[in-house]
Amino acid sequence: MKKTISVILSLLLALGVFAVPGVIASADEYNGFVYSEADGEITITGYTGESTAVEIPSAVNGTPVTGIAQDAFKQKSIGSVIIPDSVVSIGSGAFYKCPIESIAIPDSVVSIGNNAFYDCSSLGTVTLGEGVESIGSHAFYSCPIESIAIPDSVTSIGDGAFSWCESLGTVILGNGIESIGNYSFNQCPITEIEI
Repeated sequence: MKKTISVILSLLLALGVFAVPGVIASADEYNGFVYSEADGEITITGYTGESTAVEIPSAVNGTPVTGIAQDAFKQKSIGSVIIPDSVVSIGSGAFYKCPIESIAIPDSVVSIGNNAFYDCSSLGTVTLGEGVESIGSHAFYSCPIESIAIPDSVTSIGDGAFSWCESLGTVILGNGIESIGNYSFNQCPITEIEI
């Protein structure tokens, strides 16, 4: 009898009959953006749209979009993306190997995950917002960025964050830096560093 009840409860949980508070309340799609909603906030988890010029919404049905999940746009053929100033975090591998040409990270973003823009082979221009505190490991690995200004808000740069950015000649480091990971600027032809 106990085993039967255990099996039934396991099946009900697997089928999503019971909701676990604070985990994921729903998963849905809005104008090509797959998203999850939890605790009154929306995280973009995927993209099924056809457009190569992507503008992430700041809200879905009145609920703010605060995150871009791990691998949300991984290897999608998007050439440009606009991130709204409601977003606080960009997950690991969020734009992994996308042909984005430039990105402006808004001031609202606090963290850029590991591999977030890894090998975006057309990404020549990156503007980091004044709210970014951490740049994950390999976040901009092998991107053709020519110069980067790290704002004063950044306290940590992860291992290999800008490694193999073979066009990176100018780096401006903000005064908030507390740690720079191993090989963060490995194989970059830096000719000018400003602190």
